[in-house]
Amino acid sequence: MSSSQCLENPPNLTPGYGGGTVQEFGGLETYVTGPSDSNLAILLLSVSLCKEKAHEDEEW
Repeated sequence: MSSSQCLENPPNLTPGYGGGTVQEFGGLETYVTGPSDSNLAILLLSVSLCKEKAHEDEEW
């Protein structure tokens, strides 16, 4: 189970960070690394779901 830490401290997705580039893929910002002419890929997907309170006085 993920904690709020992943939402409060997201990864740095700037092009100057690491060895790859940030590209839009399927409407999402993605970090891409490796040869551009490669025929294979490894995809790592992470889903983070949040439940927001409708009102501050309500319990979750």
